[in-house]
Amino acid sequence: MFQNYVISALHSLGRIKLFAAINDIGIGVGLASCTVIVLFVKHEFSYDDQVTDVGRLYRIGGTVAAHAVKVARTSPIFVVRYE
Repeated sequence: MFQNYVISALHSLGRIKLFAAINDIGIGVGLASCTVIVLFVKHEFSYDDQVTDVGRLYRIGGTVAAHAVKVARTSPIFVVRYE
């Protein structure tokens, strides 16, 4: 039974090559878009993973007057060395 479905699908793909190509390109673009979106969301959610006290982290935003560009800065990391 399954063999008949496979043979029928291959026969349809061979007969209508333009629609098969459009479907293949569409599924390729869809999978690539989904992968990019998943990687972007994963990166955004992992932004503060290296910080232990995330609740105490603050972000200061401002505008540079000369260029009217919005910027966000955080304080530099101070490393305390005990020798």
